[in-house]
Amino acid sequence: MMKKALLAVVALTAAASVSSPALAKHHGHHHKKTTKTVSKKAVSDPATDALNSGSLQKAQTPVVPATPAPAAPAPAPASSGQ
Repeated sequence: MMKKALLAVVALTAAASVSSPALAKHHGHHHKKTTKTVSKKAVSDPATDALNSGSLQKAQTPVVPATPAPAAPAPAPASSGQ
């Protein structure tokens, strides 16, 4: 039982170590496309700017509850039933 577990661990470790350099080598070319075609922001639409600023203002405004929180119930009177 222990030999099978050890062999499984060794096999998984070997598979991970073999695939890691391949993934690291493959990883680099995906980012070359984005650096070449960096999109510059076009002249923005005034309607979009107004919508964005309104949304930002609403997000930054703290929300105050419309009704006050209910008061805690009064503590029960102490009974002296000795």
